[in-house]
Amino acid sequence: MKSAFVATMLTLALVLAPAAASARQPMDLNAVIAGIASVEFYDQADEVSNSPSVRIIRLSTLAGARQSAARLEQIIESRTKARAIHYLQRNIKLNWTAMHVLKYSGVTLDQIIYLSVASDGAAILYADDL
Repeated sequence: MKSAFVATMLTLALVLAPAAASARQPMDLNAVIAGIASVEFYDQADEVSNSPSVRIIRLSTLAGARQSAARLEQIIESRTKARAIHYLQRNIKLNWTAMHVLKYSGVTLDQIIYLSVASDGAAILYADDL
């Protein structure tokens, strides 16, 4: 009985571990827009310089991209959001892995406007390709 319990708990831990380490990703462009310059945005921007792995998602692949593209451009031009994005980009420059991924992804640093960092440190950078 005890070994069955241990086996069940081990299975449960293995199944839930990837979910616990995943980054909280925005589901649509409106979530990205709302998240820029938030407290969580700045916290994650601080963490990105130490991220062991990085991947890039283009905003055009998110839901609502076409409908919200004009709103995104307008928001990015606001002083507060522009300052937050610049802060993020400066921190990305400190991460060799992120710069390497950018170099070979066809995305430039100035296109990165948002990020999510998982509990394991893996970063997802969001590129404005709209």
